Amino acid sequence: MRVAILVACAVAIAASACKHDDEAKPKVAPTSVVKVGSDGVRHVAIAATKDGYVPDHIVGKPNEKLVLEVTRTHDGDCLEHLILPDKRDIELPYKKMVEIPVTVPASGESTFVCGMDMWHGALVAQP
Repeated sequence: MRVAILVACAVAIAASACKHDDEAKPKVAPTSVVKVGSDGVRHVAIAATKDGYVPDHIVGKPNEKLVLEVTRTHDGDCLEHLILPDKRDIELPYKKMVEIPVTVPASGESTFVCGMDMWHGALVAQP
């Protein structure tokens, strides 16, 4: 009986350790594409929600030009503005989509934030 309990505990600990390791790894989800314009520029939908930006990591090729289509779905002060890496301050009206042209950095990532610096997102360069 003791052996069975010890085995069950060891399995539970190992399973939780594996889960913890997976949660510690940064996750960059594939970026959803709304459409590709005739000029080849990708348009990416982002929702500014009560939980922040969804998605919060926008993946693109180094120096790729994108258009972010941002819609604020939460009626709160924090998300009324989006500050881009180049310091542009974009007003986000409630429930209205705003198109924002951006460029993916040459390498790494560059962050964008809400007007109160509480919610963050990033443009991530991946070859």
